[in-house]
Amino acid sequence: AASNHLNNLKGQRKNNKERNTKMRGLLATITMAKMLLILFGLMIIHQDVVDAARAAGAVGTANAVVTMNNTCAYYVGYIANPENCQGWGLCEGGILKATGNCGKGMLYDSRKGICNYASKVQCNTSPADVCANTADDTFIADPTSCSKYCFCSNKALIGCKSCNNNQLFNPSQSQCVNSYACPVNSNCRLVPNNQFVGLPGKNCGKYLRCLDGSGTLGTCPNGLFFNGISGKCQNTNPCGATTITPSALPPDTAMCKTSYSAAKGGLQYFPDSDTCFGYYTCENQQGIGVWRPCQYTFQFDSVSKVCVQSTQTKCTHNRCANINLKFVTDTSSPQCTKYFVCNNGQQSTKSVACPADFPHFDEVNQACSKTNPSYP
Repeated sequence: AASNHLNNLKGQRKNNKERNTKMRGLLATITMAKMLLILFGLMIIHQDVVDAARAAGAVGTANAVVTMNNTCAYYVGYIANPENCQGWGLCEGGILKATGNCGKGMLYDSRKGICNYASKVQCNTSPADVCANTADDTFIADPTSCSKYCFCSNKALIGCKSCNNNQLFNPSQSQCVNSYACPVNSNCRLVPNNQFVGLPGKNCGKYLRCLDGSGTLGTCPNGLFFNGISGKCQNTNPCGATTITPSALPPDTAMCKTSYSAAKGGLQYFPDSDTCFGYYTCENQQGIGVWRPCQYTFQFDSVSKVCVQSTQTKCTHNRCANINLKFVTDTSSPQCTKYFVCNNGQQSTKSVACPADFPHFDEVNQACSKTNPSYP
């Protein structure tokens, strides 16, 4: 009898073990099915939204992600590197002047603008980073794209998908929508809190006050205009009335090899020798020179290696390009006695001399003057 009882216990244990194994397999299957169902269900919801948007004739457009170079065109100061949790950049004169990394065990705190202990910084350079700090079975926005969304489970990234028809993913609604102020596209994305960053396009001359990667639109008082490169309000609009889009120059394969200083290191800048507003960047001596333009109305100063106002640098190329002026100083004339006439971004072939009673040309006031403005 004892032997039979022992055999029965062994049989029950074996059956329980097999039952538990099947149950774990079933739970895993259910969990995977649940995630797939959620993903499929969200796609159905998205398609309903898309169909409704089509019927209304309103389908949104996903914009390009803001980069360090984009940000520096409208900001002065330190910013975060969106591709490296330890990385930072320094914006100066409208360009990315320097880059670097925080020390061991430290991450760059984009909200405070400092290197901070890793335990105090939440870095979201990838969907996996976000999932590591997100509740289970949650949809998140892809921190690198406004049009993508991802699913997180057990602190891990399960997968990502794109919204249809150029829609944007709104994480608060967990669905794709036609219009959404996506932080990925905000000029504030890399800028510390309570800092001001300029705006391009039709909002040029205005600014964003940054908070947690997003910004609140603002304007300078008393009819002044915000200059993103200086970070200050000024009397004249830095954008001008019209914009002439400059043509990009091709990469220079010899620039870095002949001009880059290995002893100095870091990102270096060089004039392009063809325009007043363009420059090349080199990351190392073996790299290829990449051409970039200064922000509209600014010119590249070969001495300070930053973009400055046209009156703060001397250039002998076409000074009318990338600037909204009717007349520009002939910088080759002694004491600024001559000027060029601008027409559609091109300066006149010959310069014009100011009259004897007003012998000096004042580029700021756009008129000949009795006093020498003493430009470079």
